[in-house]
Amino acid sequence: MVLAGDGLYVPEAQIPHFQLLASTAETLERQNRELYDTQQTWERLATHTFRDTQGNEQTLTGRQGLEALRLESKSEHAALATLVNVIHDPARFMQLVDQVYVNDANQIVQAGDPSAVRIVPVLNGQAWKEITRESALAVREAQYDTRQKFAQAAVPPPPPEPSAADPTVAMQLVKSAISINRVTGLTAADEQFLAGIAKRYERPATPQEQQQLGVKKVLDESFHELVKDRGAVRAEAIKGAQTAAKADTFNQGMAAGVQRGKAPAPRASRPASPAVPAEKVGKQAVWGNILNDALADIA
Repeated sequence: MVLAGDGLYVPEAQIPHFQLLASTAETLERQNRELYDTQQTWERLATHTFRDTQGNEQTLTGRQGLEALRLESKSEHAALATLVNVIHDPARFMQLVDQVYVNDANQIVQAGDPSAVRIVPVLNGQAWKEITRESALAVREAQYDTRQKFAQAAVPPPPPEPSAADPTVAMQLVKSAISINRVTGLTAADEQFLAGIAKRYERPATPQEQQQLGVKKVLDESFHELVKDRGAVRAEAIKGAQTAAKADTFNQGMAAGVQRGKAPAPRASRPASPAVPAEKVGKQAVWGNILNDALADIA
């Protein structure tokens, strides 16, 4: 809910969800910066210059340049592999060679012609056409396979699921647990300690938690108990420190008074008993004075 002049109002029950969203946004922003830097590096490394079918020089960069470089490399490798296979196979290699008879004028004559003076090896055109067709087929298959693999590799992986293993996410989860349990007094060192062990208490979220929070992992309830215990220990420490500070202040005041030679204030003297008339002197007057003195002491 957005309140005019007050900003965004978030119900307390939804605070962990919004904190997790903020943590996820920070993680994605950092990954986006890293991805951009990597892309710029590959943009420079993948620059490829070649000549098209018309003989014109072309320069491609980035993904297009890298794809063109791979296609060219795989195509040449497939064509060369076809020729290497022919050379390594003596039977096929001999099919490329044909023999003809020639006369003194280097004219081809039929076998058994008396004018034939020598045999000359020549290329078998039909066998060569067969090899070139085989090479072209291998090139097309290599190009198709390369395009398919390149397209699959170019699909970016899904972003990682937020986890307490990420220090930023762990700290957000710790702050969320502190807010939910209303824990106060924890220091930055306490929060860092809790963030360091948060991943040990991570568990898969239940279907209800996934629906409410939109996450697949949550911190176990035992982690919240640990946060509350940590807060209780810190509260006791703060209370003890405050008591010690008050005692120290009192002792310092007493010591300062002694150093200045200040004596404690004298106790107020008790008023004297009223005089007893002469005619009352006797046993009753004596007991009356004793009783008055006792009451005055009590007062």
